[in-house]
Amino acid sequence: MLIRRLWRVAGDDRASAGTLGAPIHGRFVAACGVALAILASQLLTAPAAARSSPATGHDVQHAASIATTSSKPVRTRREVGSGFIPATAPFQFVFPRDHAAHLGYQSEWWYYTGHVRAKDGRRFGYELTFFRVGLKPGDPQLRRGESRWRGNELYPAHFALTDESGKTFVHYERFAREALGAGSASTKNLNVRVDDWFVRGDGPMQMHARAGGNAITFSQVSEKPPAIHGHDGVSKKGPCLSCASHYYSLTRLHTTGTLVVNGQSLAVDGLSWMDHEFGSDELQKNQAGWDWFALQLDDKREVMLYRLRQKDGSVTPQSSGSVVGSRGD
Repeated sequence: MLIRRLWRVAGDDRASAGTLGAPIHGRFVAACGVALAILASQLLTAPAAARSSPATGHDVQHAASIATTSSKPVRTRREVGSGFIPATAPFQFVFPRDHAAHLGYQSEWWYYTGHVRAKDGRRFGYELTFFRVGLKPGDPQLRRGESRWRGNELYPAHFALTDESGKTFVHYERFAREALGAGSASTKNLNVRVDDWFVRGDGPMQMHARAGGNAITFSQVSEKPPAIHGHDGVSKKGPCLSCASHYYSLTRLHTTGTLVVNGQSLAVDGLSWMDHEFGSDELQKNQAGWDWFALQLDDKREVMLYRLRQKDGSVTPQSSGSVVGSRGD
């Protein structure tokens, strides 16, 4: 039995989370449902063929293309003219170091979605995401005499909350520059902040966001090692060599803390999922966006699927997914 699902839609990246059979508030692209269901069934019945790297996390069983057509990758490298580092293989993750920011890459995000339950039985879904966008490679710092308003990093952030019992969905956005300390991300450990919203620490992770009379203050403890997606530390997003990212997930985070909904404070307990991804020049001009779908199963396995959409309505052949075993393999 599938007990929970999580998703996000590029272009309207305000995610929602809900339990199967419960009211869902948010956007989901129904057109991907058939392809995702077919791939999920293939993944869940396929023999295990995972590679493991106990010291740094686990490579997980990797799905082939979602698309019905197949072609060999184009091996001509598309130049990353901006000077940022492309995500190329092999890449060896090292934790907890790689929970931190990677300023050599142009884009990066820390994406949390989950379900929590109050003592009175009320159920909630939440999303809290921090993005980092580099303006210039090398993370140039202020020089003497330069304005403190200068900054090389941009930090958008999203916070969303679904009240499944109350059938309401709210979402909020913030956008901060590095200038004057409005936003920041440490390169030494997990510590990302946009104004007073933050996620930090690795044992446990702590997070907080507050807006419009709603808030979350959660502690997260991972029940599994990081699941590394793709091959050799690289998750492909297209046929060119730079069309890729370094991508891992913490697929089962025990979540405890306080949720405030419409000014009412509730002690909650639940389960979350965290994605951390970074790269440069990942998407091509003919790609319109992506749909991401994750399942947490009651046998302690998880499934992650993503579909990359082309502007002509087709699916990018490198669309893919992973199955995470009950022990994280």
